[in-house]
Amino acid sequence: MASSQLTLRLSEITVLKNGRPEESPRPMQVGLVVQLRNPLRPDVPLASDIVSFTVEAGQKVAAAELFPDEEKHALFGKTLDVPDVYVLDFRFLVYYQNDMGPIIGAALNKLLDFVTGKIPMLPSEVEKHLHFKIGSTVAEEYGRQNVLGRVPFEGRESRDLDLDLVAPERIRGVYMKPATPTSAPTVSKPVTFIEEGETAARILLNLECGEPPETKPKPRPKAPARKSAVRRSR
Repeated sequence: MASSQLTLRLSEITVLKNGRPEESPRPMQVGLVVQLRNPLRPDVPLASDIVSFTVEAGQKVAAAELFPDEEKHALFGKTLDVPDVYVLDFRFLVYYQNDMGPIIGAALNKLLDFVTGKIPMLPSEVEKHLHFKIGSTVAEEYGRQNVLGRVPFEGRESRDLDLDLVAPERIRGVYMKPATPTSAPTVSKPVTFIEEGETAARILLNLECGEPPETKPKPRPKAPARKSAVRRSR
C-alpha cells in the first residue's frame, strides 16, 4: 500500500506586525518557518522550510510574489509522505537589522541555530518566544500556530486553512529614530512591538492530503518483431 502524501501550498500572507512601531514604520525583513512532525516522535522533524521576504506592516503578499518560478507555491518544495497523524508547526519571524536592538530579554530565551540551512526542531511547548540565528542574522519569533492533522481514511481531500500566527508573549525593544532636518538619529526608549495574544501575521494555505493521485500505467513497449530464419537450400 502506498504511503499517504501531503502537499502544502501557501496562497498569501498578511503581515500585521513587522517589528516596527506605528510611529516609525518602514519595511522589514521577515520570515515564515514551517515544520512537519510526527507527534509520536516530535524531536525528529520530517521536513522544514523557511520563506524570507521584506514587507511593511499591514501588507498582504501573494504567493506568486514569493515563488515567482513555482506555479503551485508548494512549501517544502515538494509533496511529502506523512504518517496517519501529523503536526504542522508555523513560526513568524522578524529579522533584526542595523537600526534595531538590543534585544530585551534575549539572554533569557533559547537561541536556535539554523546551521547550513538545516532548521532544528521547533519546541512548541516553550511559553516564551524564541530567537533564531540564521547565518549571521538573529531573528525573533513574533507569532506561532500549529495544526494537528489526520490523513483521511480513504481517498484524497483538499481544504483551505486560514491561520492566525499569535504572539506567545509581549515583545519589547528599542529602535533607531531616523534623523530629521534639526536632529541626528537617536535611540528610542524601550517600546512594545507586539502584545501577548496579538496576531503578528495571517496565512492562507491549501492542504491536500491522502492517497497518492492515481497514475495510469505506461503502455508497455512493443517487442521488436522477430525475423524468421531463412533456410538456404544446398
